[in-house]
Amino acid sequence: MPLLLEPGSKFVMIGDSITDCERARPVGEGLFGALGKGYASLADSLLQATSPEARIRVVNMGTSGNTVRDLRARWQTDVLDPQPDWPPITIGINDL
Repeated sequence: MPLLLEPGSKFVMIGDSITDCERARPVGEGLFGALGKGYASLADSLLQATSPEARIRVVNMGTSGNTVRDLRARWQTDVLDPQPDWPPITIGINDL
């Protein structure tokens, strides 16, 4: 099945510890575990394995312990400023 993403698309994964998973600081992007040990790394591995020619970028901006309010406070710098094509969001468990 063909990949339905534009070549060079960028994902900025944002959220709490479910996203963070020990990512590199200040920005979780690149090699050697920089994306952490969670779904951001898994998504990157899957995209690179199935469509390496698409040059998809995955950036992990998850922060452990964040709530929806925390995410709102950093939305501009961590999501809008990097100009993602896709901003998957996983947040809410710390709001319970």
